[in-house]
Amino acid sequence: LWDGEKWNFDLWDQYTDAIAKLGLKTVLTIDFSASRFPREFVLKHGWRVCTEEGEEFLLDYEGLYKETDLELNDPRLREVHGHQIIGDPYVFQNQPIHDPSFMRVLEEFITAVVNHFKNLPHLLHWNLMGEIWGYKPYYKKHVGMMETGYDEFNRKMFREWLEKEHTLAGLAHRWGAEPAYRDWAEVEPPIRYKPNQDFKGRTLNNWNAAWWDWHCFKLESMTRFVRTVAGWIKALDDRPIIDEFNVGLAGYYDGWNKEARWNYLTGPEAVDHLGVQQFEETPERNMFYLACSRGASSPPHQLNEIAGDPLGYFMFCRDDRSPMSEDPVKYVRRTFWTAQAMGAIGVNVWDLKGAGLSIINEDGTKKPTWYEYKAINQAVAQIGGRLSGSAPFPLKIGILILDETSLRLPSRQSKLTMKILKTLLDGHYMCESAILTEKELADGKAGDYAVIFAPCIPYISWKNGNRLRDYVKAGGTLVLGPGAGQYDQLGKAYGCMIEPLAEAAGVEASPLAIPEFGTHDMCWQRDFGIVKAGANVRGDYLERLTLKTDDVEVLAEYGWQAKLPVVTRQRFGRGQCIYLGVQLGTDENIFSAFVLSVPREAGLDPLVFVTSSEGKRVDGQVYAGMRRWDDGYLLILVEADDREHDLKIQFNAARLEFAPGETWRVRNCLEDEGTEISEATGWSFNTALGIAAVEIFDIVRG
Repeated sequence: LWDGEKWNFDLWDQYTDAIAKLGLKTVLTIDFSASRFPREFVLKHGWRVCTEEGEEFLLDYEGLYKETDLELNDPRLREVHGHQIIGDPYVFQNQPIHDPSFMRVLEEFITAVVNHFKNLPHLLHWNLMGEIWGYKPYYKKHVGMMETGYDEFNRKMFREWLEKEHTLAGLAHRWGAEPAYRDWAEVEPPIRYKPNQDFKGRTLNNWNAAWWDWHCFKLESMTRFVRTVAGWIKALDDRPIIDEFNVGLAGYYDGWNKEARWNYLTGPEAVDHLGVQQFEETPERNMFYLACSRGASSPPHQLNEIAGDPLGYFMFCRDDRSPMSEDPVKYVRRTFWTAQAMGAIGVNVWDLKGAGLSIINEDGTKKPTWYEYKAINQAVAQIGGRLSGSAPFPLKIGILILDETSLRLPSRQSKLTMKILKTLLDGHYMCESAILTEKELADGKAGDYAVIFAPCIPYISWKNGNRLRDYVKAGGTLVLGPGAGQYDQLGKAYGCMIEPLAEAAGVEASPLAIPEFGTHDMCWQRDFGIVKAGANVRGDYLERLTLKTDDVEVLAEYGWQAKLPVVTRQRFGRGQCIYLGVQLGTDENIFSAFVLSVPREAGLDPLVFVTSSEGKRVDGQVYAGMRRWDDGYLLILVEADDREHDLKIQFNAARLEFAPGETWRVRNCLEDEGTEISEATGWSFNTALGIAAVEIFDIVRG
């Protein structure tokens, strides 16, 4: 847009005029990366990123191509032009968020863009570029991950941030600084690549505390930065702001997500709706993206970056057993419709024409997925407003991921969360499931959920422990995994389970000196949802549980001779807390049976029961999700197991508020066939579902 003197929109006006003539609506994406600014801006102001080693890179977009090691990092870049070799081009996506010159230039740019385009009648939303970081680590060749954010502006702001919370002596004690600080100018952020040191080499005996403070500062800084950008837009135009949510995912602290947390940026004064990225090869990973968006913002959730051609996915299709490479057409169909069923809407294909991810080859010939997207568009047009005007169901099942644990155990929580989400998808609960974090706890949203799974929260602050105890006391069902609440947010051991959780669970949990991994010497003691008394429990026996009161029920025991409790339940207040001293084997039947039993024990049966016509379970073979409409519902069925099915569909009359004496009409939206259901039919009907087939049913009062 920069013509050397001003922001010039002549080229873009040609595109927006063409969009208007076609009668289309549009969303305008704003990329506000420093490295995407004209090179003269970067050189003039010296915008740069500094690593924990003190190494600096100028945030020059041309440098992204000149200074990238093609073989090491990014196969999408086709040539290397010499110069210094840098292994990680994404380090150039960091922002100098505390540099006043950058903030001044950025505000001028945002103001120019919004003022120019805000009068377009066909503009629906503003979309903020999602791959924006302030502190993304630099993956240094043959070295590893180097933290960033050590420029003079960040370090100065960090000191000012600390001064508001601590005295100089108090901070020295908190961090175990040797020698102790004599002046605030001596305070430096911690580094990771050398143990127990700060940026200038001072010893930090309590490095974990310093690392937590440094993380919180960066998280607050990045959150404030993006909220500021969103505020500039909203001051000029009242259209909603959406975001392509593909980084900043809760629990995924692998360098891509640690301080760019988009779930912290939602609300009427910032990002209104988070989109959903669905470019992963497996349903559980795709559901993880969707669950993050659903838990952090209100709908609609635009479906983004689904594959044009899944075979073009440079990082996911090296394995010929991948569902992407086995059958790209089936993958696209299942991925698109499953996302719609579980709460996303629409589609944004990743590339139209070209090599790799597109649906049209460079020579103009159409790939097989082009025809599938055409069929999807035709189906969506046929369904019309019944789909686009529908809304997801309210959230009832949450999986909790806490920041204090993610910082210490990157991705441990997300790995278990994906397994739970896949089970909920298989068992027809996914359309009312989401991920919640410490932010949602602080915002008082825990009470919206009937069930909260907390599979891995060994590190937890006292305030979050109190919030979970109060959630149970008020009527919620909480599931605590092994090791819950053993450490505070600074990494210091409590010595036992934190008191608020122990009070809710009614047990004391002590780690076994010699855990038993993969043992089958455990047994379920009483009926629990779909788990029957006598069921074998396989998993890792990790903790010895001591019951604190006689009110605690023992649901499962270890050893038919020893009879030690391994799974317990306490009714606490109006709710219940289930504690597991065993990590259930995620590939074992007991894992899915337990996960699907917890909502039932909380009085939450699925919205719809899908079985074979003989009444056998089809979990994992057919995905089922429902959406709401003012006068009824949509049911979407997706075949997921490459087989043909004769199905019985039974609606949950109580939850859907079907009244005795009423008749409801069920119509196949794609075939215009219908049937009536009522109390006399058991609120059920039968249908057939072919291999990789999709059926969408409109359910309205007859």
